[in-house]
Amino acid sequence: MSSSVFLRRGWWLGLLAAGVGLALAAAWWWQAQRAQQAQQDRQASVQRGMALFHGARPLQGRVVGHQVDLPAAAVACINCHGDAASERPRAAAADAAASGLAPRFAPPLTAQHLAQALKRRGGPASRYDATSLCLLLREGLDPATVMIPQTMPRYQVSEAQCADLWQYFLSR
Repeated sequence: MSSSVFLRRGWWLGLLAAGVGLALAAAWWWQAQRAQQAQQDRQASVQRGMALFHGARPLQGRVVGHQVDLPAAAVACINCHGDAASERPRAAAADAAASGLAPRFAPPLTAQHLAQALKRRGGPASRYDATSLCLLLREGLDPATVMIPQTMPRYQVSEAQCADLWQYFLSR
């Protein structure tokens, strides 16, 4: 084998190795960009869910048996599911303190409480996921198909709103 043929083969092998190296580096960079974008998307979803929970972004909800939606401020999740007086709107916290009411009277909406297998409302142990949360908000059925109290509004909530609320609850 002549040395020029060997050098040509070596050159091509070097070029091939450099191409493979560039492709691997590009794939790593692309994967890192996708992971960063996914993290940013999750954070944006958490922020939208927090706005829904606190009532900064309105939800449509009504009491069972009624034909008229309640005012958005009345159906904000935080009104009943707030974890502490500091998490509730100032007026509501002041009213609760003045009346002697506890800051929260509905179950906490946290990842630990929702994702933990618990017996709820006399039913079998169950845990929530994004799908069961949407069913509860829309129809009033928990993951064990036990009906929640009719005092909780039923919401006209989109899939995106459910996903945002779920991401927010998982972040808590």
